[in-house]
Amino acid sequence: MPSKELLIVAASLAFAALAGLLSLVSNARQKAERDAALHRTSESERRARVLADTLPLLIAYMDRDLRYRFANAHYRTQWGLDPQAMIGKTVIEVFGPAAESWLGDLNAALAGRRLHFEREFRGAEGVSHFLVDLVPDVGPDGVVNGFYLTAMNITDRKNSEQRAEAASRAKSEFVANMSHEIRTPMNAVLGVAYLLENTPLSRAQQEYVGMIRSSGQVLLGILNDVLDFSKIEAGRMELAPTAFRPREVLDAVSSVMTLHANTRGISLAINADADVPPVLIGDAMRLQQILINLVGNAIKFTERGGVTVRVVVAAAGQGGMVRLRFAVRDTGIGMDMEQQSRLFSAFSQADASTTRRFGGTGLGLAICRRLSELMGGDILVHSMPGAGSEFMVTLPFALGEVDANTGREPPLPQAAPAGSWVLPEAPAPVELAPSPGEKTPTLQGLRLLLVEDHPLNQVVARGMLEHAGASVALVENGQLAVDYLREHAADIDMVLMDVQMPVMDGFEATGHIRHELGLKLPVLAMTAGVMQSEQDQCLAAGMDDFIAKPVDIEQMLATISRHRGALRAG
Repeated sequence: MPSKELLIVAASLAFAALAGLLSLVSNARQKAERDAALHRTSESERRARVLADTLPLLIAYMDRDLRYRFANAHYRTQWGLDPQAMIGKTVIEVFGPAAESWLGDLNAALAGRRLHFEREFRGAEGVSHFLVDLVPDVGPDGVVNGFYLTAMNITDRKNSEQRAEAASRAKSEFVANMSHEIRTPMNAVLGVAYLLENTPLSRAQQEYVGMIRSSGQVLLGILNDVLDFSKIEAGRMELAPTAFRPREVLDAVSSVMTLHANTRGISLAINADADVPPVLIGDAMRLQQILINLVGNAIKFTERGGVTVRVVVAAAGQGGMVRLRFAVRDTGIGMDMEQQSRLFSAFSQADASTTRRFGGTGLGLAICRRLSELMGGDILVHSMPGAGSEFMVTLPFALGEVDANTGREPPLPQAAPAGSWVLPEAPAPVELAPSPGEKTPTLQGLRLLLVEDHPLNQVVARGMLEHAGASVALVENGQLAVDYLREHAADIDMVLMDVQMPVMDGFEATGHIRHELGLKLPVLAMTAGVMQSEQDQCLAAGMDDFIAKPVDIEQMLATISRHRGALRAG
């Protein structure tokens, strides 16, 4: 029996020893696992620290008291601060009063908002720009424990952007100034040619004057292309969407290009499908510019055959919108694929020999592409050497309302050869225009004050206006204009005001006319500045309209007559 008890005791001791051993082994394993976990955590923290210290941006963690719990080595690089010395300190303790303006954003992050913004920091070395991200640290219980902060120094990028913007502004100002300087003598050249054309001339002299005017118009077109391209490049080209009738745009294109096509001995046919909406909303002027560029190019590169323009609905209207495709096809020289790849690049044509043979700046198609993209559309070309080319412009437009008085729009124009552009038949009989000897001058009886400092432009403008029947008083700067109107306001119906003049410019003079003299007579700017900002400045100064230089006599007379009609109605 004692031996049995002894066995039991021995077994108990053995079991206890085994249990102790197992416990020791388990504890050792747990300790090893804890040590391994701590090592992994330490390694992970070390890698995270190395990564954070290597990145070229500020990285930090702040708790709910806005105390730093982590800061990377870039704080030393950026601000000369010891990251370890920052731990436990508040943002105010680290950066002083400069940090007070940040507290609103920091507290917003503690409220759970994720923020991404730019921030300026004014230090001893000047202003620095940072791109900042604040990411809340939200626990499993939904409580925000703090937030992570990253801040990238973007000062160099901002300075580059500012330099680029300054360069763009300088470029735009240069182009605007050059445009003004070129347009002023161009106005004199074209104006004198117009006046000369209205004097008795031999047939040869008429041809010479026609050459002067034609060459001047070509030069003006080149100037306009350069100006448009410059505005597009600078991002200053703005669209002016209004309600318009596609039929009228096509009619205008035909009116401009038919004579050109006839001169080349080729046909011009334009048609529009019956389902093209009668009224659209978009920038009709830019659409017309695109079409005239494309048709002009097609005519220029076509020696036999003709040019066709077709307008179709590319996509049915949804949500009050419709996409139209304008296809301009010619039977000209065509292009290979390599030439097409360069076609829409600025200052480029199919090849150098094409430029020499056909002329042009190579800007027209580049402008067409940029305008198409600006209007939300695109432009494509299909062409083969010797088989002609087809340019397709697809543009979106909003649907306009048809005239409620008629309930319908007249039918759109149909295809026609050059010189016989088809329009709806007019119900009333056509009246013959009076002969030149019987024609009443457009501005007969109108009393104008012309304010112009350039001697040649004085001669040109006065000659044009008097030839149209107006009586013209002339002064050479804004101060003289104000003085004249102070004494003779009752003798003047309208003022034609140059903008850039010595002594007093047109803007200041108009201000005096409106506010000091209290006069409401129309003041029309005559300006070589054609930038939209310059035109807006004219209207903001109190002017009623503007006439661009070089002066187009028909447009000038139409503008003056429009405001004369308003005077009569008033």
